[in-house]
Amino acid sequence: MNEARQAILQRLRSTRMPAGDGVQAARAAPAHEDWDSERLIARFSERQQAVRGEVYRLPRGQWLNWLALELPRRGLRRVLAGSGDIGRQLAAVDIRGVQLRTYDQPIEAWKPQLFE
Repeated sequence: MNEARQAILQRLRSTRMPAGDGVQAARAAPAHEDWDSERLIARFSERQQAVRGEVYRLPRGQWLNWLALELPRRGLRRVLAGSGDIGRQLAAVDIRGVQLRTYDQPIEAWKPQLFE
């Protein structure tokens, strides 16, 4: 196993949450089709935070500006985006020091580039 892959696996193992720490509850939550959008967003945010995800609420149309500042701040130099609308919008913005690649193939074709 190469060093990069070992480092990724070690990070994943070291950040595992103990069972019963909200993860199981988030997975088992029923769908609530009658909830309004604010309640759905709150539930989504809770579920993401339960698995250590991050959720940022931004005014419509400002997510590209936020990413243009946040990606370099986090030291990200390469970003892989889908080929849909979001990927096209990202490709139209020049984010200083960040190389954008379009994810337009099955994951198997990207394994060497993603993990080496």
